[in-house]
Amino acid sequence: MTGTCRFCGQMRELNAGSQADADEQASRSCDCAASGDYARKMATQEAVEEICESYDITDAQVTLLQAVALSVDDGIVDKAGLTLAGLKVTVGSKSNGNTYLRIVQSEEENREITRNGLK
Repeated sequence: MTGTCRFCGQMRELNAGSQADADEQASRSCDCAASGDYARKMATQEAVEEICESYDITDAQVTLLQAVALSVDDGIVDKAGLTLAGLKVTVGSKSNGNTYLRIVQSEEENREITRNGLK
């Protein structure tokens, strides 16, 4: 199936299940500058979504983390820290240029003990 890059119109012969998939693959794998930027952004968004699947994070919170990660990728933000659903999340940039997403899940139990036992 032939896919067309949505940025420059270059066509590529690809193995895809549908025309939309072929066009998406062509747009991600093309040699044009816009394709490289697009592929990087899509990879970042997909990686954040994959990481978040292991936690109790809502779709809106995933979208927020994707936006923060893209801002780090683009050099707009150096490092950001958030607390989402009791999770401490840090998004930043490593010295090699890669973006990292660190999620710390601390399950503290803070209970009060009275003279009559647990409260």
